[in-house]
Amino acid sequence: MEWGEWAACSRSCGVGQQQRLRTFLTPGVNGSWCDDILGGNLENRFCNIKACRVDGGWSRWSPWSRCDKRCGGGRSIRTRSCFSPPPKNGGRKCEGEKNQVKPCNTKPCDEKGCPAGQEVVPCANECPQRCSDLQQGIQCQGNTECQPGCRCPKG
Repeated sequence: MEWGEWAACSRSCGVGQQQRLRTFLTPGVNGSWCDDILGGNLENRFCNIKACRVDGGWSRWSPWSRCDKRCGGGRSIRTRSCFSPPPKNGGRKCEGEKNQVKPCNTKPCDEKGCPAGQEVVPCANECPQRCSDLQQGIQCQGNTECQPGCRCPKG
């Protein structure tokens, strides 16, 4: 009896298994097989016990940030991270840009630094904030700290 060669590993990385068979050349004395021959004709072992390579993957894009300028051409940014999954064990880093930038509030500013049709006020963040709300006389509830800035004129 002889053991054959080990078969290919079932996995190229991580923990795989492989087997080999024992072949029988001739029967034993009086044409019978010995008990030890009949008992074990297949052998298993673990193989490729090494971590698999994991290439990095991008997360979803974040929401766009607020525009950094009220008028005159600002920027809005969104980001993503290389952690879905992170690269491991020699895997490739994410390809492409981590950040995206787009223009915003491109209308020119007036001499006071406000978009056309708006005025500088001491409390720009009081409710209502949208021009259409102001035109319709809509009121809102809630207390917020006053912040100076631009807003549509009342009325």
